[in-house]
Amino acid sequence: MQLNKQILAGVITGLMLALATAGCDQTAREADKPITPQAVTSPAPVAKGLLSAQSTADTSIKLPADDVRQAFIAKPQPVLDSGASVSILAASRKNQKPKALVEKLGRASALVFAKDGTLYFIGDHENAIFAIQLDMTGKVIATSGVMSYVTPDDKTEPEPLYNTFEELSITPDGNLLTLRNRAYPFEINTETGEARFLGFVLPDGTQINSVMDFDSVPNPAQWTFKKIYSFQGKVLLATAPYFSREKYAVEPRKWFFNSPNARMKPVDNLSELPASAYLLEFGSPDSTFAPDGYIYAIEKGKGKQDHDRVIRIGAPGLSSLRKEASRVTIAEFKHGELTGALAFSPKGELAVGAENAIYLISPKAAK
Repeated sequence: MQLNKQILAGVITGLMLALATAGCDQTAREADKPITPQAVTSPAPVAKGLLSAQSTADTSIKLPADDVRQAFIAKPQPVLDSGASVSILAASRKNQKPKALVEKLGRASALVFAKDGTLYFIGDHENAIFAIQLDMTGKVIATSGVMSYVTPDDKTEPEPLYNTFEELSITPDGNLLTLRNRAYPFEINTETGEARFLGFVLPDGTQINSVMDFDSVPNPAQWTFKKIYSFQGKVLLATAPYFSREKYAVEPRKWFFNSPNARMKPVDNLSELPASAYLLEFGSPDSTFAPDGYIYAIEKGKGKQDHDRVIRIGAPGLSSLRKEASRVTIAEFKHGELTGALAFSPKGELAVGAENAIYLISPKAAK
């Protein structure tokens, strides 16, 4: 009798495992189905947590036509594939044979293309903004100057401590948005190089008209900005994570829309973000996306002998944001050479920031 009970229990357990496995297999098959876009004029708002889960896992859902996640549905033909052509767009030495010679190029830490194909980037000691113009000449747009001089422990002479620029975004009128000293929002006039502080009004009504006004803000660390975008005629800002003494915890990144003479509006629904900002929340670090729906990212070599790579993430008809999305190597570079900056040109070429150089990856020529 005891043996019969054991056999019966084993049969029941086996049936339960079989049903569970079948359910998992069905879920996996559903997740790999291509997304069928569905035109919806007034989509219902999506909660932040739900949007996060659907962005990275569930690819069987039907998306509204204006949903930001549509930008990451990979098309049948990618812009770049393995075997793409790699050239040196800009460098600071002639023997590198660049298309554009830029003195004191330094570390190309941010890249952005204007509609006409002009490339803007942050270089030198991250204290200068350059332009590579259409005639392949380099031009200094703005410099941030020296904050102070310090003498390192292993040196006898003082060295400059520079004010720095971080992040670049193009405004509708062709100017640049940037962050100075990794905190303060500025607009740079690309014609004159004039830098204008972007004033804003905190949610509590406090007016910030200059960098000095931050001194009067309680806990100014919560208003240290890390990202800046020009989006739909507004300035989109993201705060840097910071440690809150009141909550004794790290507060996450928060997004705000900034309009002149109006209080900053918090972004409660991440579907309101542009695709580039959305990618920052749910995609790979050091990555960008193209009109083909694929994500292009930098993959660092694990060891000094391993190459750094520019890879393409995604598969036709599926979301490139999926954790299990396939990866294809597009180009390889020396270990530690790349800065993490990427930007697509209007022609579909990918600029890649590096130490003392900017590479350009172009689609391979058709046979």
